[in-house]
Amino acid sequence: RLSVIAQAGGTEHLEVRSPVPWVLSPEPCDARQRLLSAMGSDGRRQLVVAAEIQDPAMQMEWVRRGHGLGLMPSRLAARGIPDGLALVDAGDLDLSMRVVALRSPHLNRLAKAADAIAQAVVNMIAGND
Repeated sequence: RLSVIAQAGGTEHLEVRSPVPWVLSPEPCDARQRLLSAMGSDGRRQLVVAAEIQDPAMQMEWVRRGHGLGLMPSRLAARGIPDGLALVDAGDLDLSMRVVALRSPHLNRLAKAADAIAQAVVNMIAGND
């Protein structure tokens, strides 16, 4: 799941009809695609990209300076929001992400290692790391 963040003291609620600027990673980006999909293709919301920045720390800095809203994994937000940033109430915007693990049926002796890796990923996503 993703959380929406903004400059502290700025946007508190994501407005349904008002286009707002976003600071996002360039394409291809799963988080950006999820945001675009959640905003809908029916024109309910418009995606305005103020900046495309690859580095997450620099994205946070641009959001902190008020250049737009950003996205942050909710599991990281639960550990604490960086200074100068605040969570935004996204209302009904569903920013949950689906993680799928695929594995070959031909792993043979590596099956136990693959199981351990899959379990470690599940634990990390669940916050049990």
